[in-house]
Amino acid sequence: MPPSGYNTTQINSVATFLDSISQALENEGREKNFLPVEAMNAECRNIDTILQQVNGDLFADAILNLTKIFYQEVAQANPLTYEDYRQTVVEIVERAKTQISDVHVPEI
Repeated sequence: MPPSGYNTTQINSVATFLDSISQALENEGREKNFLPVEAMNAECRNIDTILQQVNGDLFADAILNLTKIFYQEVAQANPLTYEDYRQTVVEIVERAKTQISDVHVPEI
């Protein structure tokens, strides 16, 4: 990590990832006729199941935790429609970008 924190390219890569998984969840939720919150809750349960397996896969566990935290944040807004869901995703992704850009580490 650069001493000044994460750069714009890195931050945008995380934002692209979050947007991508939100689109995939929407597609899956629509296919199963789930409301957005139902789809996110089901996905969080699936993530919990995977995380309970003791594999020691640190990178896989980290990305699963990021995914779960993202869905939990979106779910807190209780989007009732996928239009609301998409708007909430935009807001949460922007908040994530701001929080990541605020990361600064002391000089080593």
